[in-house]
Amino acid sequence: MYLCDPADPGYYVANKRQSVMTPCPAGTYNNEDAAISCITCPEGSFSSVSASTECTTASNGSYAPEGATQ
Repeated sequence: MYLCDPADPGYYVANKRQSVMTPCPAGTYNNEDAAISCITCPEGSFSSVSASTECTTASNGSYAPEGATQ
């Protein structure tokens, strides 16, 4: 049996055997503890850095497709 600490917001642990938290890549986020995956930023928002805990709403007049990084 493997025991590890739950992942912090902005990170995930993909499986029980993984002992290292992985940062959510740009274009995704996670705002909960103990995540096993990241959430893709919805259309109209973006995440330009890894380990994001939220997506930023695109500026008025701008278009951001799902998973945008800027």
